[in-house]
Amino acid sequence: MTEVNNNISQKIPILIRISSLIILVMGIVGLLFFVFVGIYQYYNPEFLKSISADSGKYLHLNWYIIILLILHIGIIISSLLIIKLKRTGIYLFLSVFFAMVVTEFIFDNKLILYYLVGGLFIVFIIILYYRRFK
Repeated sequence: MTEVNNNISQKIPILIRISSLIILVMGIVGLLFFVFVGIYQYYNPEFLKSISADSGKYLHLNWYIIILLILHIGIIISSLLIIKLKRTGIYLFLSVFFAMVVTEFIFDNKLILYYLVGGLFIVFIIILYYRRFK
């Protein structure tokens, strides 16, 4: 009887499912956006130059695209680990979330409020169910 109870998988709370789905969608949409911006920039190099007048900001925009591509890949991986109730997913999400906020702050982007509101809500839900993670 105890072997049967040990083999029953742990039920994932609905708030964790919803928050990990939000994280996954956010990661996929962000990844696709920056992949398409990178492809468009590759085939039209005047695109970023027309956005920024001086060449210093042009170099910063290239690094911004590369950094956010890597961070969105980290977001996707962390959401998959959170769905499996792994604590490494929580730590990965928190580190990527912190890196995104710092990146938005460094590059003077206006999306910092979006990251703070959405990310802190998801962090609160994850901390609420922290004990269920392995």
